[in-house]
Amino acid sequence: MKKALLTLIVISVATIASFAQFIGIGARGGLNFANVTVNNNGSPGTAFSPEAKTGYQLAGIVEFGFNKFFSVVPEIIYSSQGFNLQSAGIQYKTTLNYIQVPVLARLSLNLQRGRIFINAGPQLGLKTSLTTDLPGGGSIGGVSSSDFKSTDFGVVLGGGAGLDIGPGSVFTDIRYTLGLTNINTNNSLGDMKSGVFTISLGYMFKFGL
Repeated sequence: MKKALLTLIVISVATIASFAQFIGIGARGGLNFANVTVNNNGSPGTAFSPEAKTGYQLAGIVEFGFNKFFSVVPEIIYSSQGFNLQSAGIQYKTTLNYIQVPVLARLSLNLQRGRIFINAGPQLGLKTSLTTDLPGGGSIGGVSSSDFKSTDFGVVLGGGAGLDIGPGSVFTDIRYTLGLTNINTNNSLGDMKSGVFTISLGYMFKFGL
């Protein structure tokens, strides 16, 4: 399933690239403000109230531009996200790490020395690891990596601005990634969907047009 989806993404990106009038190559990094929403589905005795967790995100970016206004932007992201729990005054931290592959449609408004843009598109996330940090070590009530699915599908919405500096441009990117599928396999915790607000800074080189 995962291999088939990744193969489809690679073929789609290669097809898109063949029609591009310019290509941008860059990278960005920034902060995640992540959480999960939980629907306990009426599970008796379940009291699971997660809180927001701060993480980070690193991404490699390729932008395929078809004109000055419209482009398609696939990315490869390493994202550290998850959620916190408060119990008896103690904070328990659960970190979910993903390799994510969004493919975004981008609309740009070009300015004299830069541009502003908006993004939207689907994203596939592949879980790489899960860690729990507790005071004095241990685990959160038996929560383990097997309690979370290996994939997370979502949609990315956001935008940003770029300023031409040197051979490329410095840019800011602000986005919200809304999880669309239940990432949890532990029925006692109920349905769980991810949500991540990200602020990042990057640099991109542009070739053509």
